[in-house]
Amino acid sequence: MNSEVVGGLPFNIYRSDCPNKKGGGVCVLANASFDVRVCKHTKTLKADVLSIEVLSLDSISHVQFILVYRPPNSLKCDDEGLIELLSDLASMNDHIVILGDFNLQIDWISFKTTNSASHHFLKFFSDSGSTQNVNLPTCAKNLLDIVLTTVPLTSAVKQLPPLASSDHAVLQFEIPLYTSTLLLPAPDFLAADFSSLNQYFSDVNWLNLFDQYTSCSDVYYM
Repeated sequence: MNSEVVGGLPFNIYRSDCPNKKGGGVCVLANASFDVRVCKHTKTLKADVLSIEVLSLDSISHVQFILVYRPPNSLKCDDEGLIELLSDLASMNDHIVILGDFNLQIDWISFKTTNSASHHFLKFFSDSGSTQNVNLPTCAKNLLDIVLTTVPLTSAVKQLPPLASSDHAVLQFEIPLYTSTLLLPAPDFLAADFSSLNQYFSDVNWLNLFDQYTSCSDVYYM
């Protein structure tokens, strides 16, 4: 599944799936040259949470990304567990980006809420010292997807059309990252023995090889 998502592009994928139900789940596609560490947790939540740390050239500038999908039918106990986990994760780093679909009803101009769940999350966001950077509705007339940061953005959050069948806007933003890049191996085509490769492939009985498969994907995963 990961190979189908990445499609051979130079990215690593990190996921927190939502098993046995439709919708939900979060994932990150990170440039394969980035030095990334997954911040694991053991809490069982209704929400889906994924936390990764992008390592920088100096340990002071590591940036931690916390991705969240909070279902709209979350109970009070679910929210309390989620806030506790977010608090623990946020305490690990001074440079935090919390983002995702929280399904909250918060007026980010007046900082007023319409329910107790939204009020509790707003208090946590305020206590964490983070800034909410999304100003326009992200799903119909609702601002459900938020980007909270304790580091200044180098660009305003842009809203782009939804991806595929999603009804949520795509959010684009930039933050300063002075990453510790990894050197990735690259094929040396000039040193390849093409004569031997041609001979090897010419000896393969391709008709027999593909005869029992109906698509390239079947062959890829055989």
